[in-house]
Amino acid sequence: MYLKDRVPLPINYNPILVLVNDPKPGYNDQVIRATNMLISSLRILKSLRAGILAPEVFHLNPKKSDTDLFYTVTGLLPSSVSWYGAYLFKAFPLDMSQYGNLFNSTRVPCVGKDKIVKNDKANHMLVMRNGNFYVFDALDKNGNILPPSDLLACIDYITKDASAASEFPIGVLTSENRDVWAKARQELEAQGNAEVLNIIDSSIFNLSLDDEAVGSNREKLLRSYLHSDGANRWFDKSFSLIIGKDGTAGINFEHSWGDGVAVLRYFTDMFKDSTNKPQVHPDTKSNFDAANHVRKLEFKLNDSIKKSIAEAKRKHAEISKSLAFDVLEMHNYGKKLCKKHGVSPDSIMQLGFQVGYHKLSGKNVATYESCSTAAFRHGRTETMRPCTMATQAVCNAINGSNQPSNAELLTMIKKCSEVHGNLTKDAAMGQGFDRHLFGLRRLAEQKGALPAIFSDPAYAAINHNILSTSTLSSDIVMAGAFGPVVKDGLGIGYSIMNDMLGAIVSSYPPNNNGAGFVSALKTAYENIFNVLETSNNCNKTRHCSRRIGSNNYFISEPFVSQGFRIMPLIIWLVIVMFILQTTNPSVFKIISTKSKYPPLRPVIDTPLKVIIQRETIVKCCSNSRCRTSNNMSTPLSSTRGVLIKTSSIAEKTIKGSAVTSTAAQDLIPMTALSFDSSTSSTETTSISTIAMPTTTITTTTPTSTTTTTPTTTPTKRCNGVLDRTCRPKTACTIDSNLASQLQMSGAST
Repeated sequence: MYLKDRVPLPINYNPILVLVNDPKPGYNDQVIRATNMLISSLRILKSLRAGILAPEVFHLNPKKSDTDLFYTVTGLLPSSVSWYGAYLFKAFPLDMSQYGNLFNSTRVPCVGKDKIVKNDKANHMLVMRNGNFYVFDALDKNGNILPPSDLLACIDYITKDASAASEFPIGVLTSENRDVWAKARQELEAQGNAEVLNIIDSSIFNLSLDDEAVGSNREKLLRSYLHSDGANRWFDKSFSLIIGKDGTAGINFEHSWGDGVAVLRYFTDMFKDSTNKPQVHPDTKSNFDAANHVRKLEFKLNDSIKKSIAEAKRKHAEISKSLAFDVLEMHNYGKKLCKKHGVSPDSIMQLGFQVGYHKLSGKNVATYESCSTAAFRHGRTETMRPCTMATQAVCNAINGSNQPSNAELLTMIKKCSEVHGNLTKDAAMGQGFDRHLFGLRRLAEQKGALPAIFSDPAYAAINHNILSTSTLSSDIVMAGAFGPVVKDGLGIGYSIMNDMLGAIVSSYPPNNNGAGFVSALKTAYENIFNVLETSNNCNKTRHCSRRIGSNNYFISEPFVSQGFRIMPLIIWLVIVMFILQTTNPSVFKIISTKSKYPPLRPVIDTPLKVIIQRETIVKCCSNSRCRTSNNMSTPLSSTRGVLIKTSSIAEKTIKGSAVTSTAAQDLIPMTALSFDSSTSSTETTSISTIAMPTTTITTTTPTSTTTTTPTTTPTKRCNGVLDRTCRPKTACTIDSNLASQLQMSGAST
């Protein structure tokens, strides 16, 4: 669907997310913020490459399930039943196959249908400034992140480069019609630019450094990140991290490879890590020779290509100019009031869109809301249809001349919430109709016989989505926006927080009136919340609405009815394992050692081989040896566990499953590492953490006290298990300061 569409990517497909500023003003300097965000991104990249990024798990009630107990229980169970164990906690692992295309990937234009190319071995960064292209290696030949001061020097060198803005910016060609761009790219390659294009395509991601500060001008911010003039963008990259002169940061991402769930996870982890653990500071200095490390890319252009660039600039400017933005922001209305009255916050937001548009136009129209199907392997999205008979009744009641009582309106609003919840649940569980009909239509087109339903005006009307809506609610997101999907439609990016709600509305005047819609929307929410606040008949019934990325999940019981006939057996098994762990650790060690499965995986399958569990910082084993090392190139993990870095391993066992590796410095999770109690004292293992100072940990035994330091002696395959079951013997100790340094950033839910 995505790759065959020929319309330009900016506005039509590529959405944006803009981050809030760093809470420390001095770190909002363009060079400093770009460097810190780059380092955090590289740590996430290394975690992905090593297969140790914490799993994406949806918790119905995070306070009860996102706990040590949950990760311990699921870690004890073999993968064949671990998902059922997670269900007991009302937690659901999600598919993460999209994450594989987050880095080092690009959508390449081809006539008729594009393709996604990927190069997992590339270690270079692409940086754009003034329409010029620069590249430098951000990882060394061993895959380690370069020292922060070196990366700082490279970015600083690029911002100070005196090269004039490119007269013929190649990047603007990525804003063209896909077939037009495909032909222009073929011509570029024929002129001897194939190698340069390959360098761009294989780069880790694109870092766009703008020379303009957006300040507090919201429209300027939205235009800069959604489309700009196209000169300093490469819209084909999986994502571009854009940082303005004033340090304002956001991303513009290509949509064919993935959805908002994966992007928001990256965005959140990157922001938290770069602000909580910055690697460069306002006073950081560097003597690194960036001039010999940074390379400026040059293109060979003929008159035909120059003409294509000029035409692309003209068309992009024309389309961008026709787009309008209108913003709604209302305080003192939000999730708290919705939950107080037992209605879903998302249903209230969607009801407002229906009432507002009905007030503006006098009619109800086709409305699109994206719902994630990540509960299934390779799941993408299903359409949830918020425009229902229930919402139509509320529209007629609120906007009509004979308005019913508040009590009657409250009943109608709660009915809307109930219907909305059921529809969203059906969509998330694969019971929607849009994707199903789309698949049937594609099959029919291939066979050349199109059933009458697909030529019915009703089918055409429901697929002409006047209101296209999506939400990515997060405390770290300042703004999120995208363009309308049809010329007479509205693109609505919205969010609802505890005490605030807002929406960014895009439109193409005069085809639709975005400003009028925002005005009507404000009135609609005032009326809806007035009904909620003044009603004395408050039903405290709780509706299950939890956000996952750009979507809402409504999980009902049974989640998969056929799977829970063995639930009593699972409960019994979990209880037995807890008793074994508590009363007889040695027996439990044998069970753990023989288990051949990773501790937890998404519902159907997982693309990642190793999953991190939440465990305590210090682990103990029968031979009692703890180590630490100082390595700035450690990948980003999470609160699910701590990484073990082995100096040289020919073969390692992860929960009993052999993984062959000849590369030095392989990374594996601490909870999966095995030890042999007969290992000699010269064989050591080191804990590798992020920016951790060289530290020694004192190990104690009843007869002696020794202080050990890291070594690089190879570690053999072991049979014992490093686990916290030996806590009563207290073989290893660690102070609270070091523990805080070992704490990793967690995944957002």
